[in-house]
Amino acid sequence: MRAFLISALLMAGAASAALAALPAPRPYSGCGVLILRQGAGWQPESLPLYREPGVQRVTETTPQALPRLAGDDTEPLVAASERRGGWVRVALDEAGRQGWLEKARGWEYREWRDFLPGRTVRLLPGLKKEWYQLRLAPGGEASPAPPLSRDRELKVLEVAKEWVRVEAPAGWLRWRDPDGRLTVSLK
Repeated sequence: MRAFLISALLMAGAASAALAALPAPRPYSGCGVLILRQGAGWQPESLPLYREPGVQRVTETTPQALPRLAGDDTEPLVAASERRGGWVRVALDEAGRQGWLEKARGWEYREWRDFLPGRTVRLLPGLKKEWYQLRLAPGGEASPAPPLSRDRELKVLEVAKEWVRVEAPAGWLRWRDPDGRLTVSLK
């Protein structure tokens, strides 16, 4: 019995070490981006987040503690999964918990189709080969162009649902996978 307990503890330790070595999941794209600009003289100490817009406070956090897509501490960009009036639903942590945040003055919500054009994105490393495949037209059935290298930076010209048209090399690339997770990072 003692040998069984020791071996069970050793296996549990090995399993938790293996889980700790797993990379963080790619963020969900949601419906758009919330730009948390700090207005002149206004720097929020804490942000209340709610289960539903204005109902049942879940937690308080700072803009810097929210999982961000890009940006710095003065203007973090966070993915918005839903929007209702002046409220935006955002991720609270890497585990996928979410909460509703009331949009503050100076903050800007933008849908992906309006936010991505003109921006530079970088292909994320460690994805399936198909996510590095440039296409001549949007859609998985479109004829492929040469594959792109990992960590390649590309300028976005246009957004068509899950596809972006990029330049140099010209073509279409899937910017989020069928599960809604990003395949690119924002610069």
